[in-house]
Order: sequence, then structure tokens, then C-alpha cells
Amino acid sequence: MSYCKLIEDDGNHRCEVCGATFSGKVRAVCGVERKVKRHDSTGGAGTELKKLLRVIGITASSNCSCNAKALTMDARGAEWCAENIETIVEWLKEEATKRGLPFMTMPAKMLVRRAIANARKEAQRVKETS
Repeated sequence: MSYCKLIEDDGNHRCEVCGATFSGKVRAVCGVERKVKRHDSTGGAGTELKKLLRVIGITASSNCSCNAKALTMDARGAEWCAENIETIVEWLKEEATKRGLPFMTMPAKMLVRRAIANARKEAQRVKETS
């Protein structure tokens, strides 16, 4: 039995051997070893928010809590995120302040709402193909 050989890939981890992706670093039996393709992680609203931020050039740094907050959003789910947009926007504001970036509340809310919608859409797509 061998485990996935993980490399960081766009903020997630991907196995070099079987291609499985994970939203966090995990220890998993490699899909090649199991002869069964592991489904890619659908992530969630946190993963989707990171994707949207990456488009405008904002990525997680080694000294920020971005990855941990994204994992929290993924773990708690889209419904929790929708109910706690103000909290998530506050997280974004805190990080923007630390980085010396301009911040506007309304565009940040729109970005979080889009991330939630993208996560729901991706979850539905995965459900339909399973």
C-alpha cells in the first residue's frame, strides 16, 4: 500500500501519482494503488473564495490565516457561510488591513456571495455525476 504523494497545487494539495486533490493536507491511500479513482474534493465556499481572490491577484501568504479560514468555511458549509457573511467579510477586512490593501464592504459581500453560489453549484454538479 502506498500513500498519495502530495504537492501544493493552487492552494490545495494534489497527488502527483493519481491526481486526486484535497482541500487540506491529508494522508490517503493512493488512487493508483487502490485502482479506483478518488473523486476530487469539491471544497466549498472557502475554496471558491480563494479562487475568486486569486483571479484578482490576492493569494494566501505564509503568515496569514487565509487557508485556515477557508477550511473553516468549507467545513461549516455553504449555509453557515450564507448566515455568517458579516463574519467572513470582517475576516477579509482584517486581512486587507494587515496587507495594506484597500477594502470596501459591499464588493467584499458580493465576492463572498459569489463564492457561496459557486460552492453550491459545484456541490450540485458533483452530486449529479455521482
